[in-house]
Amino acid sequence: MTLIHVLPIIEVHLIANIFADVLNAEPDMTVVACCTNREDGLKLIQEQQVDVALVSVGLPDQSALELI
Repeated sequence: MTLIHVLPIIEVHLIANIFADVLNAEPDMTVVACCTNREDGLKLIQEQQVDVALVSVGLPDQSALELI
């Protein structure tokens, strides 16, 4: 089974952790990290193996559309 590596980028850390708990409960998904802003998200995408990024539209440091 191939694991899907997920990175939640959500401005509220508590919500990012809830997403991480739900996703980690799935047998074919693993959360590589959680972050709350664009800068950290870009850094983690470059450093980690990320298949899917869940990006909130309300990021504090830049539009989510610009990140994508």
